[in-house]
Amino acid sequence: MRHCLAALMLLATGVIHADFKPEVVSVNLSHKRFRPGDMATITITYKNAGTKAASAQFRGFMHIESTELQCEKIIAHLDHELGDPPTTLWEPGDTVVVGPIMVYVPPKTPDGEYRLHFGIFDYQGTEGRYVDYDAGTVTIDKNAPKITLEPPPPLPNNIASERLNTLKQKLDNAKLKIETDELTFRLADDASAFDLLDKRGGAFWTSNPEAKAFGYINWIEGDKNNLTQLLPFTSIAQTSPTQITLAKLVKPDLIVNVTIRTVDEAPKGLAFDVECIGNHKQVKRVLLFHKAFQTTNNESGASTVGFRTGERFDTLRSKSPGTRSWPTYNGGSTMAMIGQEKEGCGLLLSWDHPHTQTEFARNWKLDSRILPGTVVHSFSFTSLQADKTTCYVRPLGKANYVDIAKAYRSIVRKSGLAMTWAEKKAKLGIDVEKMHGAADFKPFVFSRTVPESVYNRSGKLEQWVAYSMPEIAQCAEHLHNDLKIDRAMMVLAGWIHRGYDNQHPDPLPVAPELGGNEALIKASKRIKDTGFLFGLHDNYQDMYKDAPSWNPDMIAKNANGTLRLGGNWAGGQCWLVCAEKQVELARRPETNLPMIQKLFGPTIYFIDTIFAAPLYDCHDPNHPQTRYDDMIWKSKLCELARKHFGLFGSEEGREWAVPYADYFEGVFSHRANIRNRESKFFSHMGGDLVPIMEMVYGDCVNLYTHQSDRATPGRDDYILACISHAETPLYHFGPHIYFSQQSLEGEYAFQLLKPTVKSLGNRKFSVTFQWKVLEPVSFNVNSFVHFVHGTATDKPDKIAFQDDHPITREPVKPGQIITSTREITVPEGYDNDIIWKVGLFDAKTGRRLTFTGFNNQASSNFKVADLAVNKDQTIKVDFVKENPQESNFARADNGWAKHLNLTDRFIKNTYEVTSWIARLSANSPMTNHRFLDDDKDVEFTEFGTMSIYVNQSTKPFALELPQLSKDTIILPPAGGFLAYSPTFLAFHASSFNGHKYDSPVLFTFRSLDGQPLQTSKQLRVFHGFGDENTTLFNKPIAVETEAILNF
Repeated sequence: MRHCLAALMLLATGVIHADFKPEVVSVNLSHKRFRPGDMATITITYKNAGTKAASAQFRGFMHIESTELQCEKIIAHLDHELGDPPTTLWEPGDTVVVGPIMVYVPPKTPDGEYRLHFGIFDYQGTEGRYVDYDAGTVTIDKNAPKITLEPPPPLPNNIASERLNTLKQKLDNAKLKIETDELTFRLADDASAFDLLDKRGGAFWTSNPEAKAFGYINWIEGDKNNLTQLLPFTSIAQTSPTQITLAKLVKPDLIVNVTIRTVDEAPKGLAFDVECIGNHKQVKRVLLFHKAFQTTNNESGASTVGFRTGERFDTLRSKSPGTRSWPTYNGGSTMAMIGQEKEGCGLLLSWDHPHTQTEFARNWKLDSRILPGTVVHSFSFTSLQADKTTCYVRPLGKANYVDIAKAYRSIVRKSGLAMTWAEKKAKLGIDVEKMHGAADFKPFVFSRTVPESVYNRSGKLEQWVAYSMPEIAQCAEHLHNDLKIDRAMMVLAGWIHRGYDNQHPDPLPVAPELGGNEALIKASKRIKDTGFLFGLHDNYQDMYKDAPSWNPDMIAKNANGTLRLGGNWAGGQCWLVCAEKQVELARRPETNLPMIQKLFGPTIYFIDTIFAAPLYDCHDPNHPQTRYDDMIWKSKLCELARKHFGLFGSEEGREWAVPYADYFEGVFSHRANIRNRESKFFSHMGGDLVPIMEMVYGDCVNLYTHQSDRATPGRDDYILACISHAETPLYHFGPHIYFSQQSLEGEYAFQLLKPTVKSLGNRKFSVTFQWKVLEPVSFNVNSFVHFVHGTATDKPDKIAFQDDHPITREPVKPGQIITSTREITVPEGYDNDIIWKVGLFDAKTGRRLTFTGFNNQASSNFKVADLAVNKDQTIKVDFVKENPQESNFARADNGWAKHLNLTDRFIKNTYEVTSWIARLSANSPMTNHRFLDDDKDVEFTEFGTMSIYVNQSTKPFALELPQLSKDTIILPPAGGFLAYSPTFLAFHASSFNGHKYDSPVLFTFRSLDGQPLQTSKQLRVFHGFGDENTTLFNKPIAVETEAILNF
């Protein structure tokens, strides 16, 4: 066996649990030859050859490395859980099968031979390795047969039934029992196992059938990290018909109490309370139960996770095994819930404190002789930091993920988390109606990038004024007066003294490059005069050393006393302010929120990072805080902003913030990028996206995409996401007076066709670019061609090499194809993970131009492909996916916006639909959801009386709604939709109510007298594009732009 140097050092110095000696018995790798991007599985059998089980829960590591087995040359990290039971229960002589584990080969991996290297390490303590194993060579070959992983088939029904019956009979003699009208709970006399029967639905749930029911307590004494199993408990007693108590005497001054009791308020169920008594400050964690409440493919099982907007995993469509663990409200954890389904029944698991950690596991179990299935989903619950925490378990009878979301909503309504718009208005006096249907316009007015920033291109100070204050006010007036946008927020980023993400927390005075305070005072008045909400972007978490207020005493401290480092942004390196001190900084009367309100009078405010950042602890003795304290102080910061400005929002979004915020900016990127899963904004777990957040909090808070993830012409999937979820876009629009002829020339004037590439060997390739001219351009245009690599840290934007060149040297007209062929050499040292980007710019001024890529996405810095150099020195090119279909929603033929530019056509068409769906749905959460096709590309959603259908598939979708159309409605592919309520109808269809259109049409109809559309005497009709003729019920209608029709 060979070891990398780093592993040998850890083996020599890191292992402190010498009595635990796991060994590898066997290794089964499903494939040894892969294509880049493929997945295979590996199953490892370990044996504990030591004299004790591990005293801590360890994890497995797995690397795909160079053939020299050097850890610094890792191609892929594949760390993983070690299966069931955890290492703390690996008794001497035990054999444990771990797997199958996913082996994933990154899609950019060059062809060649690599080694597979795995082992076991202490991820919570020393990071020492207990196994370090060379599993041999694997081959990466782009010409290898594609690996298609298939989940194991369900067990034969008779075997699954036999195993389930065995589980059901296991506790037939148990004396400890809780029984209600809804459930029967049984606990083994020694608490080694429990089960739960849903009496209404018949579903049967258990503790982990392959391990003990309860876990361990991890506690620190001095420098020693201790772990004690909860079993055997010191005492077990049924204290009442509805309560069982268990106690573990860990040591004379530390007791763990577990109480199992009924929850009598609907939805009824059980509560598992965990509390540490005595010297509880020593406690690090209590694992209550591990891989419990399992559901399998033989039971038609599924799991719904409160990750971002919500994801669901179907055991019958399992894509891969995997485990995801996170502290509550960290990472993608937005809601403290998980839903389990089996045999048409639902189980809701929820918890009530941020000092908790949960784990969701998806295992493929081929070797079990106990489990009633081969694909198994399970749930683990850990209490952190010794606070009293509770995990609630509620059987729901017959239920699916929609019913689970509704049950969870009823819980958070009672707790106050789901504070509705109506309650915010009544209790807080907030003018919430202005948020209903409000489009988000967020211009970055002034950008300044210091040389120390990782985003700096030149090594010199860079700055750019994208909008002067008069210009941004004029943009707002244009959107209101010319496009008739009547409900929006205009939130300025980069207005602060030294520009975006610079010198926080000192925003005043306004940047002199923008004209200072006086210019912003004038602009704010003009923007507010349009009726738009006027807001500013601020930040109190990040502090920069060049800020006038720099004070290390305000920075959060790590456990070792060092200052907590933040990110490196436009202003360079920042440090993270303790949440208590953030409030102190924000409330300063002469320099922060009070003065900002006095000077500019914002009617909405955005403070960055609050909901995106995890909950932090702070170890400064002058302002110590727990993760719970951090949440409380962040809530107070939100309340302070609300006090001064009324409406408030922040980045990403988590449920604890719902009562304190009116919009979450970022979390909706989870849904809006479902067709762009490589986007950094997608950040998903791999399940089917289901709108849990909308079903729980849809009438409480607006969801928007991230400020860098904007709606542009060509992003029809983004718009369909907004339509189906009754949300509104965060729009892109160009710099300065973007709608003027001077600013418009060159914008959206070109489309890049897919380049053709020929590998020439010796690290060279030729590429032929073709640019299709869409609009006339009179000035000279150049193209930049950048090749970005992560190791090029000494170069601007990590551009490892480039090939900028001219595109035009004379005026061009629509229809022309401009062709250029270039020969490019990839320098030595860049063999893989090369990102190829292109863009256009004005050859004289350097102004970047927005154009359309061959995937029909608008961009000014378009990713063309990923590059790698093969072993034979040829070039491997993986282009981004093509999308030949043009944007549906930027059309204006024969419609309202036909005289406007492309950006404005897109904004107008989509605003007319999304804003009114959102307004009319604002006071109802999503009440129903289902997929209408097997690929989950056609969706139905419902918000009270508003019903919505969207078609993201590649095929037309036929919709039968006889109450609206006498014949089949056809929704066109990748953009068709229909939304209707008693007083509103909108559709993008190629066939509707007797009209079969040559190209799809866009219409909206709105009752102006409050009567249903069918009987209304006054209708407002908007026609976006296509044939102006249609029929509403039995009324022929012909409207080219818009009209108010009286009947």
